[in-house]
Amino acid sequence: MKDQLTRKSLEDGTEVKLYRNLRTKTNSVMVNVPNFYGKKRWIVIGYIDEIRIDNAQFIVGEKTRQKVIKEKKKYVHAFVKGNWRSSWKLSGDQEQVYYNPFKSGNFHVTDYYGGKAIDPNWKGIVYFSKDSQTNELTVWKQDKEVA
Repeated sequence: MKDQLTRKSLEDGTEVKLYRNLRTKTNSVMVNVPNFYGKKRWIVIGYIDEIRIDNAQFIVGEKTRQKVIKEKKKYVHAFVKGNWRSSWKLSGDQEQVYYNPFKSGNFHVTDYYGGKAIDPNWKGIVYFSKDSQTNELTVWKQDKEVA
């Protein structure tokens, strides 16, 4: 198994992709590194429960989503891509986010926040956290930082 990462495991600004790992019940962290031939590829370097991603975007791979629907199996195809942020102070208004490949090809805010689909071109701040009471992973979005 890969290492459990901390906020300080990567430099601020490092481009990452995160996705919810259903087997390990945490978030997998991927970075883009060159292979032996110099071609870049995304690899999982570890796991983290809580982190902030700046300049974040919600991405769904539609071709693999269709495979999920057809085969009723779980494949990694939805993630958040952005820049690692090691420290932050939570402020402003956040909206909780969820994704269900059988209902839509987009991430959505939860019904409590209106249930609307998140535009694939949206960029902002995304927080990954773990509820201390239920141990459930949660994802929150914020349009911009509040001073």
